[in-house]
Order: sequence, then structure tokens, then C-alpha cells
Amino acid sequence: MIGKHVVMLGALALFGAVGCSIESEPAPPQPVNTAPVLDLAPLPQWPPVGPSTGVTVTCDDDVNVSRVEARFRSTTVRTTAGKHAKVLVSGAELGEGIGTFKAECCDDRGLCGNTRQINRLLVDLSAPEIAKDRLMASPTGEGLDGEISVWVADAWLLGAVELTFQGRTLRKELPHVFPSTLGKEWDVSRIAFAAKDLPAGTGLATVVAYDAAGNRTTMDMTIRVDATAPTVAIRAPAPDPVVAGARIPVQVFAADADNAVPPTIEIAVGGVRVAELQGPTASLEIDTASLAKGPVEIRATARDNVGNLSKPAVVTVNVE
Repeated sequence: MIGKHVVMLGALALFGAVGCSIESEPAPPQPVNTAPVLDLAPLPQWPPVGPSTGVTVTCDDDVNVSRVEARFRSTTVRTTAGKHAKVLVSGAELGEGIGTFKAECCDDRGLCGNTRQINRLLVDLSAPEIAKDRLMASPTGEGLDGEISVWVADAWLLGAVELTFQGRTLRKELPHVFPSTLGKEWDVSRIAFAAKDLPAGTGLATVVAYDAAGNRTTMDMTIRVDATAPTVAIRAPAPDPVVAGARIPVQVFAADADNAVPPTIEIAVGGVRVAELQGPTASLEIDTASLAKGPVEIRATARDNVGNLSKPAVVTVNVE
């Protein structure tokens, strides 16, 4: 009997080992002791960083990202929480200039990951400057006579210039290029707007200059788009006189209704320019000794200070 009991207990032990296995709960995972991983969002080639744009730093950690630090002209430190942190460091926080940007992130165990950097980062926080140049023009003028223009300058890179006059806005975009003189010399440009694209008249215009980073400066200035030509008349001599003396007295009058500046008067005799005099009235004498006998044409033309030309006034004299 004793032997049989021993056999049966052994069988029960074997059955329990095969059919009723007991599994213990897995132990909680232990944190991996690794430093945060840092990455920088790609920056576009254009435009440069301005006050409201910046550099985006992302950090990932197995436990908790506690701090993001960015260094440029100034140092910016942001406290964060969680395994993932995304921080935009604005240009206003970085400070102005060209240089190397560096970023680092750390977790709450004091472990700091890899440092990433951007070389020759440009941060532009200062606005451009505007200077008056040519504020009156003719819509029919050629070259400078047909342009309203200003000078603009920026310590880094210019972007665009707008001129608004009597409800019409004209815009000039500057090239999106980084010159070799960047950071050494100011970016300076003369910006001209065609007067033919603006309404005629005199009034207040608004010029807005933008740099490449979006900083802007506004200036109001009075401009004149003069579409009215002056008039001119020859008061002496009378038409078709017979001139027998040595000198011919000439008197010319010019007017410009919408211009406070008197026109300039040009006088030609026999097709040869002999004088340019300031209006509104001009007088001179012509020596007949240099003239051929017979009919001689005296022609006067007035020009205003934006380049508009009058219709010529013509008188023919008969030289004996």
C-alpha cells in the first residue's frame, strides 16, 4: 500500500506540472537611459528670418524633454514637457545679424542630446530707409522725364517697393538674390515708377519699402504727374514783316496753367537754336547780319519742368 500511494502522488505531481501552469505578470519596462534627439526644420532659401518668422527646433526623448536652448546673437531657453517638444524660436528672440545658429535639448534627467547648427543664418529685424528722388514727371516723358522715383536702402536685403497715388498702387519687386556684399555694404537701389501708369494730378502719395524679411517703412510725399503742356506765343515781331534794320527785336510769352514754375522758352531762327530763356516772358534781339536775305522763320517752344513741350509758335520775317 505504501508503494501504491507513492505512485499516485507522483502522478498527481506530473499532471499538475503539465495541465495547470501558472504565469507571473511581466515586470514594467524600465526607461532607456538615452539623451534626447534633436532636429531642425529645413529653412527656405528665401526669405531671410524676420521678427515673426524663425527656426523650428524639435526634440524627442524616451522619458521627458524638459528644456530647449537656442543660441544666436541672444540665447533663448524654453521649458517643455512630454516626450516630444516642438519650439519656434523667432527672429525677435534670436537677435539681428549673420552668424551660426546652434540648438540643444535636454531631458529632466540632465541628459542633453546632439547639438545642431545652421551656418550663415541671416536674421533681419531693422526696417529699410526711403529718400525722395524725382517727385514730378510727365506721362508722355521719355527717360527721367517720365519717372516718379525714390531711393531705398536696407542694411541687409531689399524686398519690394509700393507707391500708392489717388487709388492706384504700383509695386516693384527686387531680385531674390544674396549679393557678395551682404553684411558688408547696404543694399541700395533707385526705384522708378512710370508716370504713364499713374493718374494725372498733384497730391499726396504713399511709398512703402519692404526688406526681404518683411520689415517695412512708410513715407508720404507730394508728387505731381503733369499731363498738361505749356503754351507759347510770339508777341513780336508781327507776322510777315519786312525787316530792313540791323536787328530784329523778339518778344515771347509762355504759360503753364497747372504749374507754379514758369516754363523755359527755346528760340530758334532759321532752324538754328539761338537762345534758351526762362519764362514766362523772354526778349532778345536778332542780328540780321548773319541771316540770308529773304524769308526767315522765328520759332519758339516752351518746356515745363517735367518735360512737357508746347506746340511751337512760328513767325516768318522777310529780311532785306
